[in-house]
Amino acid sequence: MSTARYFYKAAKASIVHCGDVSTLTIISVPSVKRGSGIGSELMKRVIQGEFKRSRIIRLQCRPDDDLGFSVKAWYKRLGFKDTGEGTWMELKKP
Repeated sequence: MSTARYFYKAAKASIVHCGDVSTLTIISVPSVKRGSGIGSELMKRVIQGEFKRSRIIRLQCRPDDDLGFSVKAWYKRLGFKDTGEGTWMELKKP
């Protein structure tokens, strides 16, 4: 098992690798920067980087609460799909 971190402007993400699966453990975008596109740009970089070493990226999507937008819909726009395992979503390498 290994880890990776990604940064873009004020946003950051952390990944845990296990075999050919990368699990997104944290993505953080400061509230004043939300809606500016830096979270989407960060995730594009995460996806591009992780598909060099993994065939699946997984994440657990927390319920929408104080963010003011649908986190699940945002992940779906990035290509993630429900796994049927509770709140887990994944993106498979094309």
